[in-house]
This record gives sequence, structure tokens and C-alpha cells, in this order.
Amino acid sequence: MRPFLLVGLCLAGCGMMASGLQSAAAQQADSTSADTTQSRAYVQADSLSATVVDGERVQELVGNVFVEQDSTELRSERAFRYLDRDEFLFLRAVEIVEGPDTLHADTVRYDRSNELGFAFGNVELTDGDVDVRSSEAIYFVDERRTVFEQPVELQDSTAVLHSDRGTYHSPERRADFAGNVTLDDPDSWLEADSLSYYRDRRRSEAFGNVFIDRNPRQTPDEVEDPSVSNDEQNTRTWLFGAQAINDEDERRSDVQGDAFMLQVQTDSLGAPRDTLMVRAERLLGQRSDTLRRLTAIDSVRVWQDDLAATADSLVYDRTVAPDTVTAPPYEESRLYDRPNAWFETTQVYGDSLRTVVRNRSLDTLYVTGGAFAAQQDTVLQRINQLRGGNLTAAFREDQLRSIHAAPTAETIRFVAEDGALSQAAQASGDAIVIEFDTTQTLRRVRILQGTQGTLYEPHLIPTPFELDGFRWTPEVRPQSNMLLQDPRVQRRMEAGWSFDTSERPTAPRRAPPNPPDRDPLERDPPDEDPRDAL
Repeated sequence: MRPFLLVGLCLAGCGMMASGLQSAAAQQADSTSADTTQSRAYVQADSLSATVVDGERVQELVGNVFVEQDSTELRSERAFRYLDRDEFLFLRAVEIVEGPDTLHADTVRYDRSNELGFAFGNVELTDGDVDVRSSEAIYFVDERRTVFEQPVELQDSTAVLHSDRGTYHSPERRADFAGNVTLDDPDSWLEADSLSYYRDRRRSEAFGNVFIDRNPRQTPDEVEDPSVSNDEQNTRTWLFGAQAINDEDERRSDVQGDAFMLQVQTDSLGAPRDTLMVRAERLLGQRSDTLRRLTAIDSVRVWQDDLAATADSLVYDRTVAPDTVTAPPYEESRLYDRPNAWFETTQVYGDSLRTVVRNRSLDTLYVTGGAFAAQQDTVLQRINQLRGGNLTAAFREDQLRSIHAAPTAETIRFVAEDGALSQAAQASGDAIVIEFDTTQTLRRVRILQGTQGTLYEPHLIPTPFELDGFRWTPEVRPQSNMLLQDPRVQRRMEAGWSFDTSERPTAPRRAPPNPPDRDPLERDPPDEDPRDAL
């Protein structure tokens, strides 16, 4: 769309007209001899006059002004042309149409030499699918780029954007917004310092102090999405980071820069049921009809109601049944590169860890390569130890029930009698199985094949008494209260944000105006002096 340039072409050549008023249906078709590249234009108005003001030649069009140049049409109730400055001013209910694009404004001033259009008052740019509104705008003709330096709002069929300022690129159908940016769609709310929004690609790129509140909601009158499970509808997620990219077509999101995810699943009454927190340098999310995958990279820290972990990287998969949205999902987490996991009073680590959750409860934990489990005896304040090539821990209702280590398994355990240390045992075998009761108390130890063992009286226990590879690091165990002390989370909560409600408290903003009133008769008339009109 080149509306402002074409306005200049439409009125070119009128400067030789004598001062005075023409007929009530003035029409003119002309071309400009000074520029042979300019095409002919058709101009129509109720009246047309020309005059000289302080030595400056001015033309005026009044009443139902209509200009047509190639495929561009421009309408207003009044227009001035300042011949010596090569500038144009259109007043009252200005409308510029180029193909699918239409620009509305109260006033448009066009600088022909620089091909810049300045629009003022109730500015609205639309193509039928998107509306961009502000109080002022600058239109760059050659680039078909519109710059909004005042608070701006963009609304299309899927989202509403607000910011302090922004730019809309018509050919690319792209918005670049900056300053207190918010993006609101049916499933999420986003805030950032700046945002690029690609409408055709359904892609957004946010930068600076990014916050996302995600809650897939379905109202009763909406068609249910079979890919959204009941659990997901009752899940609220907060995401923080330095930048975030979301691509709806690829069903992929990427949050970087001290990324933090806080996710709460509620029951049917809205009360929190399960909580998950993940902090890492980068969080990647991918989604298909049956799989939700979260990948965390670099300095990963995880906290759940029944498990905490650290690692260099994490892959979390949540699989939903393809034939129903009511069945509990299957969940699996894989941790790599120096992973550690804690549950109850036990710490496990190895080359890699894998956890399996069934029916919303921790079911099995697998440790592969250099597997080690250390459990604190809370009575003796000693650390029982178990190591082997691999390790499998079985759970029931989120409680540890057994640990199986093989091959080449070793164990150290401390035995209490009447609350005091009575002896310590070191044993090895091809495999070792340790069983626990419902109170997490050691119930039985079984050593399978190749059994060797040594008992120590308390005064003969070696110092230190540790298996190779032993480490006990409770100080690095992720804690929920520490993760929640993140200043970004604290600011949200202090501002009234909560997981108990879908309400989104926001600071007051200077909202752009509503779409302009199309009736020119209800507008204040322009200043009668064409010099003051600018």
C-alpha cells in the first residue's frame, strides 16, 4: 500500500488554478509534468479552490473528497495541498484503501519529498483480519511500514497485543512491539519488554523480563480439543526467562536465560494437588496430540512433591492416551550428566537417571552407570550406602519400598539397638536387594550370589567408613521454599497473582482509543486557516 504517495500524485498540477470556488461537484484528472514517472490521478470533491496565504500557494478540497490513483483510494471531508512545501493535509474521517489494507484517522499529513505519512487521532489500520489502533502513526510508504510511538493495540482472531509503542509491517504481517508488552490469547498471557509477533506463522518472539501464564481453558460453549486432557485443563503454568519463542504451527516453545517454570495441577475444586518446579538456563517445550515434552538444559534443578533432582540436562515426557482425555497420563523423566535425585531421606546418583510416574504416583527410578544410593538413618545420623553398576528403586504410593543394585553390588549399613549404634556391616555380591516398610525403615537386606561381608563393632568401625564414589550433598538439594524465593515469583505474588484463580491482575495502562467514529458530522470542524491546520 502506497496511500500517502498517491495522495500527492492525485493533487499534483492543481497549483495553476485561479483563486476561488469551483462547482459543487468539482472533478479533475491530471498528471505532473515535473515527474514523468507519476501516473494520472482522478480527484473529486464538492468544491475546490486555490489561494495564496503569506506568499504560499494553497489548494483546498471540501466535501466528499475522493482521490483515486491506480489501485489506491483516499477519502476525507476536507484536504489541503501546500504546493511550495510539497505537503498535503487531509482532515476529518480520513480513509486510505490499498488492496486489503485500510487506514483510518482523523488527520493525515503527507510529506511527499520523503514519502512519509503522519496520521493523528483515532488511528486504525486493518486488513479485515487484524486491527491495529493508536492515537498517532507514521507510515513509511516504500516499506509499507507503520510506526506507532504512542500506546498501541493489535487485535486479530487469536490474540490481543498491547504495548507502549510498536511497528507493523504490512507485507510480512508482522508486529514489533516494545515497552510493557502484553499478549493475551485464550490459553495464555504473556508479558515482556519487547515482542515480535508473526501473524501468518503464528509465531511470537519475546525479549526481556518475559513472563507467561499458561492455562488451557475450555468453556462449555467451545468445541473440546481432544488433544487437551482433563489434567491439562486443570493445570496452571508460570514461565519466566530473559527471552521466549513460541511457534504454534510447530507446536514448540523455547524459554532462555535463567528460565524457571512453576506448574500447579488442581483438583476439581481448584485446590492445588501436584506442584512441579524446574529451573535451568533453557527450557524447550514440544507438543503433539499424545505427547508433551519438556527439555531442560544447563544447571537443571527440579522440585516435585515427592522428588527433587539436579542435573546438566533433563527430558520430561508426558504421554496421554490417544482415545480418551480422562485416563491418567504416563510420565517419564530422564536426567543426564552428573544427575542427583532425592526422595525422603535418600539421595541417588549415577551416569543417568530415569523416573517413571504411573497413575500420578512415582512408580520406578532407574540409575544407570556408576549407580549409588545413600540413605540417612535419622536415629543414628549415619548414612547407609549402596552401589552397583545399575540400580532400580521401586515405589508404592510415592513411598520407597525396595532398591535393587547389580551387577557387582556393595553396601554399608549401620544397625541400631535401643536407639544406639550396635554394629556396622559391609557386604558385597552379584546383586543386593534392600527392602523397606511403610515407614521407610529398613526391613530386610538380601545379597544374591558371591556373598562377602564384614561386621564391625562400634569401636572398630573405620573412619571414614565409605564406599568408593560416596557423596552426601543435602545442601544442594532443591527446596521448594528456596525456589519460590525467586524475585520474579515474589513480585507476581505481591501483585496479587495466584494459582487459585484464573484472574490476571495487571497494572493500569494507557489504552489506545476505540475505533474512530465514521460519521464526520459529529467531529469538530477543522481550523479555517489552512496554515494553522498543520
